[in-house]
Amino acid sequence: MKRRSRELTYIHPPNPPLMIKDPRLLAAPWTYGATTTATTASPAAAAAVASPRAVSSTLLRRIAPWGNQTDLDFATGVNLIYYKCNSEIPATIAYPITVPQTLLNVLDTNKRVIFYIYGYLQYPEDSNVQLMMEALCYERTDNIVLLDWSKYSNGSYASVFRDAEKVGSLFARSLQLLVESGLDVSKIYIIGHSLGAHIAGYAGKCNAFKIPRITGLDPANPLFYLPGCYLTSKDAEWLDVIHTDKGGYGTPTSMGTADYYVNGGTRPQPGCQFLGVPLSNDGNN
Repeated sequence: MKRRSRELTYIHPPNPPLMIKDPRLLAAPWTYGATTTATTASPAAAAAVASPRAVSSTLLRRIAPWGNQTDLDFATGVNLIYYKCNSEIPATIAYPITVPQTLLNVLDTNKRVIFYIYGYLQYPEDSNVQLMMEALCYERTDNIVLLDWSKYSNGSYASVFRDAEKVGSLFARSLQLLVESGLDVSKIYIIGHSLGAHIAGYAGKCNAFKIPRITGLDPANPLFYLPGCYLTSKDAEWLDVIHTDKGGYGTPTSMGTADYYVNGGTRPQPGCQFLGVPLSNDGNN
């Protein structure tokens, strides 16, 4: 697939890298919500951290705190890319996922924040990813942020699947820090495609607050049903799932608050070729 080149501006953390020293933040975010008050937070954000929801002990064991050096090393290269939707081809600024608070310098807090997460073997520059970003930017009514996990989205499917769970935990913590820093929970909306849909679900599972809405675009089918890490309706107040490849690389299972099966939900869809997706980036199926 032909990729469109795009200039990225990277916002780097202070040198040496920022280390969070607040003992509350060195604990998993969902464990300290009952005793934390964000003085700059909106009423909705304050309510979210004051009334944390239960998170399973299994999930807690999987996620290391920010202060863990191995965890920080894994996070290096994973970015939140902000799209400035004020031109035909939006400009972009990339922020490290470990310092998501810097996003608040550019977000219009009166608008919804849409986070888009692409899938297996994809990059931010891929034409289908850019088509989605341009569509989201079209009305210029929302803040648009892309989760760039291309450092881990390529490779064998088994290894990418394993890393996708870790990326989901990183994203969960970045959302928690954004809310702690003043982002209104009610403004959060996550859209995920393929493996990205399950990353969105994992982020929803691992927060003290409930994500208002997640949209899953053909959530990935292979492997996810074995460890139980798949997207479910419990991960958000409202989960809508759009199926176009059920039983192929997309799940056949109804998992949302609402599930939509486009033209029966199976491929090939009108105007689309019947093509397989490689299970590694070496071009072999």
